[in-house]
Amino acid sequence: MADLFLYNSFTPRKRAPGDVFLDNSIAMLRRRLKLSGIDFIIEDRMTVDGYDDFKYPQVTKPLRELFKKVVFTEHKNSGLKKLFYELKIKQLYSRLVRFHDLKMDEYLGRITGTVARGKIPVFGIKLWSGSPFKYCEKMCDMIHKASPETVIVVGGPQVNCFFADGLILKDTAFDLAVYSEGEEALVNIVRSRSNIKHGKRGSGPS
Repeated sequence: MADLFLYNSFTPRKRAPGDVFLDNSIAMLRRRLKLSGIDFIIEDRMTVDGYDDFKYPQVTKPLRELFKKVVFTEHKNSGLKKLFYELKIKQLYSRLVRFHDLKMDEYLGRITGTVARGKIPVFGIKLWSGSPFKYCEKMCDMIHKASPETVIVVGGPQVNCFFADGLILKDTAFDLAVYSEGEEALVNIVRSRSNIKHGKRGSGPS
């Protein structure tokens, strides 16, 4: 079974075109892990197809139409009509948020189950800010409960923004943080945990 589960943190709502660009740092980590002979799983939903399970066209299509009416025909709308459109937008957006939260609970539960069943010793996260951070904290709590022996390691943009005094580890569910280029550090952490998992407690990183 895998010694590492690597997760590119994710939000079901696309925020910018860059959310679906291929992630070069994940590709670099994949290459380094393969060269190191580490057995790993990568979960990366930040691709064009990765969002498919989170589509909700019954809500997003009418939302687009309402936004067009509010933004592009605002000068033609009476105050009452504009208020009606804005209320509908709030209602639809609330439905979308509830749908995404439900889908994310299912998604994070599946990942947690994979980690727990496989007794995977290290769970690595490329951490992004905003709602991906919120969902990661929730998932880490789930992993700690389902698989207490798993060490959770975070790296990436959010970690590099809050590196001073280990701020990223304060009041969070993360165990370790890797700053800047993390390929070598992650390999060493995985090797150390893998040795413990397989009863080689006297062996350190090579």
